[in-house]
Amino acid sequence: MEYYKTDEKSLRNFITELEFSLEQGDTNNMEQFNENMKEIANKTLKTTYRRRIGNKGEVKEASWVNKNIRQGIKKRRYYNRLRRNAENKEEEDKYEELYLKQKDKVQGETKRTIYAHESMVSREVTEGGDSSRKMWIYMNNKLRNKNTEQVKELKMYNEQGIELNKEETE
Repeated sequence: MEYYKTDEKSLRNFITELEFSLEQGDTNNMEQFNENMKEIANKTLKTTYRRRIGNKGEVKEASWVNKNIRQGIKKRRYYNRLRRNAENKEEEDKYEELYLKQKDKVQGETKRTIYAHESMVSREVTEGGDSSRKMWIYMNNKLRNKNTEQVKELKMYNEQGIELNKEETE
């Protein structure tokens, strides 16, 4: 899955790149400007999000799991396998020490990543400015790792079944 980052640092980089491109004078009309802006957005803001999916289509890993954590877990498993298959006590002790060090590294990285993810989610919710009902639905979906694309615009209806405008619901 791909998405555009919206954090301040990434947006600053995007704006800087866009201004630099405009100073170069590559754009003569709005079509070229739009194309240029899309290219810069893809280069600076676009990120890929990988998620492992099991046999039955269920999601096997959380949204905060990143490449470093996956690699760390892979390395930890490797050391554990070497420890289990060691031929003598010295090798087993050596690989057990490596395994425990790697386990601590992965745990630390995981805790930092979860904290950053939860901070981002709470910031998105608090700065959203939407109605309280919408905020709780959004928060519920984010914290349960549901796909946020499934959260659509809520429609409110009056007693007669007529859809209310956005202004009428607030």
